[in-house]
Amino acid sequence: MERGLLAPLSPNEEMALRRISHGSTQIAEIHVQRLMRLALIQGGPLGLQLTELGKQRLAGMGHGPLLVTGEVGFDDADL
Repeated sequence: MERGLLAPLSPNEEMALRRISHGSTQIAEIHVQRLMRLALIQGGPLGLQLTELGKQRLAGMGHGPLLVTGEVGFDDADL
């Protein structure tokens, strides 16, 4: 099993992964770097994208909020 599926993610990293899956570009660089090291996301011609491993991790997380108080982003109403 890949490390990216097992490594614990902070709540902010989980939300960053969810936001990236919805196309958000306002993600803290520290979260981007960690998610890349875990091979959950990659840069692409259209910006950040989930890898296949990232899609698996997201599917295993269930549904949760896209916005944390004090962070820039959007919520389900914006989708």
